[in-house]
Amino acid sequence: MASELSARKCDYHVYFAQGGFFPSYFEKGYVADLRPAMVETGVDFNDPWYISDAKGFLNIDGKQYGWIPYEDEYTMAHCIIYNKKLLAKKRLADPAKLAKQGKWTWAVMEKYAKSFKDDKTVDGFISVNHLNILANIADQYGTSLTKVSRGAQPTTNIGDSKVKSALTTLGEWTTGKQKWCETYTDKTWTYGKTQFQEGKAAMLFGSHDAIQGLRGTSIQKDIGVAPFPTIKGTKNYTGISEASFIAFIPNVWQKEASKILFVRNEYYRYNYRFVDRCFQYKWEAYLGKNKEAITNAANIKFAKNGNKIKFCWTSVCEPEGAGVSTNSIIRDVITGKSSAATAIASKKKALTNTYADVWSGHRTTGNV
Repeated sequence: MASELSARKCDYHVYFAQGGFFPSYFEKGYVADLRPAMVETGVDFNDPWYISDAKGFLNIDGKQYGWIPYEDEYTMAHCIIYNKKLLAKKRLADPAKLAKQGKWTWAVMEKYAKSFKDDKTVDGFISVNHLNILANIADQYGTSLTKVSRGAQPTTNIGDSKVKSALTTLGEWTTGKQKWCETYTDKTWTYGKTQFQEGKAAMLFGSHDAIQGLRGTSIQKDIGVAPFPTIKGTKNYTGISEASFIAFIPNVWQKEASKILFVRNEYYRYNYRFVDRCFQYKWEAYLGKNKEAITNAANIKFAKNGNKIKFCWTSVCEPEGAGVSTNSIIRDVITGKSSAATAIASKKKALTNTYADVWSGHRTTGNV
């Protein structure tokens, strides 16, 4: 994709950038401004088949640079995936049922994880994405990892005291004598998923798409899905979602953008009627007749039945391959190398520069 964009020889009218690659495409001017096309077609990305938060974030310096459609494969909702059989063996109540009662909390999740402390074959709780689990903890503290607000330049929020508290909490979960979360920092990103698939972990923090790899496994029928828990009990759960792909029109097609946008909008308009049906149908292939898990996953994914979704833009703001990223700070803490305060203090300036390399002089002008 990068080679086509740089050579201005784009065979396709719409491209889909993974989060960390969008900043570099934007910085290099590969992305078309959709304002003229929006005026001509009337497509304003306010229809329900678009993620409204994405419109706001991708409106930069008064120009619209892309969108995210309201379809399953374009966003990843974070959740707790668990093995019902393993929890039942410890006589632990089903997390999804506790969530409906407003009793699914961090304390309960920690208790469940520690129930496997003396089990030599099963981990109680594992995470496959350090950034995302911290984003969810930070949200419970009432903050976010990145400052993205209207009229301001996107930048890191790593210096916020609540972010430090969230990072300290994650450190407590993963290191020391009270450790109860295994993050597999020395393994590949797929290792945790594999452990869960093989029945070697009771609970997995990950995005809902992690379930897709469970088709045909022995634990397929035993899968349960619950929202990320709260500090204290509540019947309303806020979950963090991230962008899988950001849709944009290459600048080489700027003159044709109106036609492209109109046709693409009609495609989304048509497909929107079947979003829920397609989700259910596809996930039946992953989880078979496990209807409860499929429904819970759909509710979390599409913010239904008391769930509410917030977007984490950190991975989109930080360019892929950056020397210092939020993840590099997290890694220092969860490996026990540094305390949260030390890790933040030592890399805060460099992380600020990571953002400035792309976003200096730019302002978010949409509602986020």
